[in-house]
Amino acid sequence: KLLEDFSIFAGTVCISVDGTGCFFSDKIRCECCLEKRHKSTNEKSYYHHMLCGAIVHPNKNTVIPLCPEPISAQDGQTKNDCEQNAMKRFLIKFREDHPKLKVILLVDALHSTEPILSLLEKLSIDFVMAVKPGSHPKLFEAVDQRESTREVHHFEEVFTVGVNIKKTKTCHYRFTNSILLNHQSTRQSVNFLEYWETLQWVDQWGTLQEERKHFSWATNYSLYNSSCKQICTVGRTRWKIENENNNTLKN
Repeated sequence: KLLEDFSIFAGTVCISVDGTGCFFSDKIRCECCLEKRHKSTNEKSYYHHMLCGAIVHPNKNTVIPLCPEPISAQDGQTKNDCEQNAMKRFLIKFREDHPKLKVILLVDALHSTEPILSLLEKLSIDFVMAVKPGSHPKLFEAVDQRESTREVHHFEEVFTVGVNIKKTKTCHYRFTNSILLNHQSTRQSVNFLEYWETLQWVDQWGTLQEERKHFSWATNYSLYNSSCKQICTVGRTRWKIENENNNTLKN
């Protein structure tokens, strides 16, 4: 019953997935190596990447690593393997190993695409995916166009945090439901959440200091004022794949 402590809600656990490098050389290579040609010298370098996944929880520093998926030269292929193809293999193998486990997939904007969404629907996997204005311009344009309607909602919360130095923490949420991920297909709609966090305080010299953070996600969970805070917490847990998993295992 170890996974019960990692459940977010309704027995569902979060899986954060991201790619990482694990080998690089200008001389040593094997038949599975990916190749990179340098434009300036026309010389080749050889490297291995892998797609790592781990079960994570917002309040736990411990993660549970899953079997990684190698990003390496595939049989019969002349082109380099890529992280998107590795993600598809990872998800299919994961669902074969854990056919009944309720999970939420946490990934960066690279994987917030319609092919991945279609695969997640087939595999019955929920998702909270990062999206960015640079990688998903049509999505953000559509949200801005909805601002004149009642379909885009805003709310804000203000807290005082800190012990020795009191800081004002302002959390602003913007969300809308059932919006197209892009305009290439009308099949895949998502729910959109955007979050701004501003931290203000006066330092020991009497100067006003400020820190700002901004995040945005696409999810299949319906968004309300009450659920936005949960989805925001889940989405920000994606970073645990870096330090708690990748860096820990490497070092």
